[in-house]
Amino acid sequence: MTQLTTSTLTTEILKHLEVAHFEAPKPKQKQLAMFEIGLAMKSLRSEFDSDKEFGQSVKSDIIDKCPTKISRRTLNRYQLLADFSKDLSKEDHFALCQKVGFTLVYKLMSEENLKHKEWALENHTKHDSKQLRAEIEKLINPEKYTKQKDREYLEIKAGVSDINISQAMELVQLLIAQHELDISDLTIKEAA
Repeated sequence: MTQLTTSTLTTEILKHLEVAHFEAPKPKQKQLAMFEIGLAMKSLRSEFDSDKEFGQSVKSDIIDKCPTKISRRTLNRYQLLADFSKDLSKEDHFALCQKVGFTLVYKLMSEENLKHKEWALENHTKHDSKQLRAEIEKLINPEKYTKQKDREYLEIKAGVSDINISQAMELVQLLIAQHELDISDLTIKEAA
């Protein structure tokens, strides 16, 4: 560990914390500062032989000296941004974190969601940001979306009694086409 490198990195982190928490007039500037903090935290960690030494340095050289209230948890989250994708250039890595959304990056970096992280890294070019975030949310919280689908189904089911036979036939044809059903055994009787 070199004292000069450690000092330079902690100064850089404090500078970016100032931007992220006070100076950034635009969200992108704030996000960039958060991302830069993460990169510097990752570099700083490599300067120490143990987590304990690193943690002590973070407390004394960053948390205690930061003019804003900053927690170890927040710094850890920023560091997760730096660990999200190791195969991209810095600019592309930052753009990917923005596309996925910082909060979702934090969630994807948790142990239980690492398989979903791999999906996001493999599929991020196939979706725009909104679609990608929605798909990731569905992967991370499937029960939330299952319940939503159940509610939607019940709403549709409740409204079916109010439609006429031609609307019913149109719905049946739509379901058959969508699910590629075999209709040879399907008979429809009009209610009396």
